[in-house]
Amino acid sequence: MEIAYLERFNKLVEELHAHPKVEVLTYHTFPAVQDQVIQKIEQAIGKELDANIKKFYKETNGLQLRWILTSNEDFNSSIHRFDEAVLGWDYAAVEYRPEDGCILFLPIEDAFEHSFKNIEPNVSEILSIEGTTYTLPAFFEKIKPFDQFSHYCNMVFFLDQEGSQLVLMGDEEHLCYTDSRITNFESYIEFLLATKGVAQKRKQFYGHYQGYKMSVVETLQDYWTEQNGVDLDTLVFVQEFPLADQPGTQQKNIDTRGMQDRAQRSEVMTQEAIEKMIHEHFEFLNSGGIGGRWQSMLIKNVVFGVYLGAKSERGRQAILDMQKIPQNVDLQEAQLPYSSWCGVYARYQDFSDADLTGSLMTDANLEKTIFVDANLENVDFSRANLRGASFMNANLRGADFENCDLTDTDFRGAILEGARFPGAKLKGVLR
Repeated sequence: MEIAYLERFNKLVEELHAHPKVEVLTYHTFPAVQDQVIQKIEQAIGKELDANIKKFYKETNGLQLRWILTSNEDFNSSIHRFDEAVLGWDYAAVEYRPEDGCILFLPIEDAFEHSFKNIEPNVSEILSIEGTTYTLPAFFEKIKPFDQFSHYCNMVFFLDQEGSQLVLMGDEEHLCYTDSRITNFESYIEFLLATKGVAQKRKQFYGHYQGYKMSVVETLQDYWTEQNGVDLDTLVFVQEFPLADQPGTQQKNIDTRGMQDRAQRSEVMTQEAIEKMIHEHFEFLNSGGIGGRWQSMLIKNVVFGVYLGAKSERGRQAILDMQKIPQNVDLQEAQLPYSSWCGVYARYQDFSDADLTGSLMTDANLEKTIFVDANLENVDFSRANLRGASFMNANLRGADFENCDLTDTDFRGAILEGARFPGAKLKGVLR
């Protein structure tokens, strides 16, 4: 049995209300549109309205939904609270505030009776859509905005030569409609329900330079799986853990597990060897070794780093690639910036208050390792096992956690400015 659109939007709002980090600001639906209104519009455009457009508007003649994450840096509990008042339909132009989610479907009459005013497009430009050419003024005449979800972007019906209703996204404060993929109303409704009306998802999904020249993109209900829809917990993570919703680079030729296994089988480093290494590294830094950068290299499926941009006259840089660090070795407060730990095996180690600025720690096994109050600015942890690790109050500015396993990791109090998390596993993290 087909479920009504309105019922599905009601369930979406229930989901938003139930989430502890979501504040619903507006939700209003309206009496169904009358048949004579639809008939009048169809006569005006010379074409029957798409069945899904009629289905939606016969359930509610417009829809208003706004919500914000309480983790949003702009969230203010005294301002962002549910408002019983219906929004003005010019909200995007007059009162718009950048919330996380917004759907503002105009009444059907307002959408189809709209005409652009004071627009002087380039009359010499010619567009071709679905095999029909249009001058730019003619193109604008056929645009009918229906979802004014943002001050900068909106969604519109484009009435083609026969009056059929294609769907485009407008950008640049509703003035550019050519940098959008074309879709249809049913696909767009399914997109909204799957992405929960997240404003930025429209531009990410439909925005494409000269996208109107591409084929129509259809995303019906069976298209939206857990993988390409929007999970509210993931949205929260994305705000706190940048790029967490994006896949990491897949490098199948890197043998991370093999590097860790090799480290686990290697000779255990002693406390004496560690102390000697720290002393030599101190000499290396003090004689010109500070401020370089690592360039990762790959040889026979093994990652290692080449240190560039700094030369030292004394000492020796700390290179612990694929070494085994026993749990009883003391590394608290260790001063080892710009050191290399690729593929190191250092489970349960304690780096509290250590300085590892600019270090390379890719592909390492650092499960349940403690980095409390450590300076880890610009450290590259790519592909590392950090399950259950603690970064409480650590400085992680610019750190790279691409494709890391961060399950149950503690980031409470950590500074994450500029850190990146594409492809990271973030289940159970504390923040």
